[in-house]
Amino acid sequence: MATFRTRSSGTVEACIRRKTLPGPIYLTFPNEPEARAYCAQAEALIDAGNVPHELLEFAKPKDARRDKPEPMMAPLSDAIREYLAGYHATDGDTQWLNVLLSEIGSRAIGEITVQWAMELVRGYKLEKNLTPATIRHRIGALRRCLDWHVTMGRLPMNPLKLLPTRYASYNDAEAAAVDDAPPAVNDRDRRLEEGEEDRIRKVLAGDRDYIKSVGAERGIRPESLGQMTLLFELAIETAMRMREMFTLTWDQIDLDRRTIFLDRTKNGDSRQVPLSTVAVAVIKDYFTTGSKGIVFPLFWNGDTSKLGLRRASSRLSGRWRAVAALAKCDDLHFHDLRHEATSRLFERTTMTDIQISRITGHRDPRMLRRYSNLRASDLADRLW
Repeated sequence: MATFRTRSSGTVEACIRRKTLPGPIYLTFPNEPEARAYCAQAEALIDAGNVPHELLEFAKPKDARRDKPEPMMAPLSDAIREYLAGYHATDGDTQWLNVLLSEIGSRAIGEITVQWAMELVRGYKLEKNLTPATIRHRIGALRRCLDWHVTMGRLPMNPLKLLPTRYASYNDAEAAAVDDAPPAVNDRDRRLEEGEEDRIRKVLAGDRDYIKSVGAERGIRPESLGQMTLLFELAIETAMRMREMFTLTWDQIDLDRRTIFLDRTKNGDSRQVPLSTVAVAVIKDYFTTGSKGIVFPLFWNGDTSKLGLRRASSRLSGRWRAVAALAKCDDLHFHDLRHEATSRLFERTTMTDIQISRITGHRDPRMLRRYSNLRASDLADRLW
């Protein structure tokens, strides 16, 4: 069992000793309760034979570590800022970590235990009524931040890795304690309904008869028609993300090989997207001889800063909302077209999940599970 000593400064020094370690582990915490909670987790892992490799860095003679900073005393805000400055975090993680900076940034690293995290999650549920997906985004961003610090040798272990699998889901007691508990799975599954694709095409074609039939005085701006049409067709034919499309340049498109090379993806990986004959035909209709540079200059001016990309997303989203409203497609977001395209790949092809994930850019195969159900349903329809 770990031993604890209160220093004259008021901080607590914890020492973990185990035969399986090359030496005692010395850590410093703001107070004894936090020290005991953190060490209990570390000892449980060691006794189970799962010694975190990172702990070995801290299993050194005490004198050898005197000149090193005490990581458990540092505020979480420092760890988050160091991570954002030293690592290329995704835009999503950056957004959530900035939220956490104001919420829990003053906490000391030593306070970040499984018990503390579970209480934080409980507060997210009972006080803020956040969805499980939102909770996973927040905790996941923090876990990746701490993982980086562990890899860099600044922390002995990451307690958030010990959270139970379904920590973000509402249990029966939590669901009963709030008026309207969010579902455990709240992924959007909106698809194009019957007639919607046809109406969207009429809007994008500037069909005056249709525009009048829905009681509108005018359609979308004429200068938008060509670029919005190409964006719509690419979305349902390739399953590309909105940002992947509006940042396209003509040199990324190879019509001879029927591919688009993406070097700006959400998860940081590059990939090649194959083009269907329909997509190739639409691109050829839009392409003019000598076309260079940005494919969709109406929405993006080449600014790759976070602000520039957000502004482009906002412009495109606003124009899409106008199209959806005229097409009478209630609650149809542009990102829903990616879901539609991925669903069609499962319904209309015999490609494997791995092959489809290479097209769509889903790095985690588990993200494709809900689409796999479509194939099972299709097979069931063929049974007698």
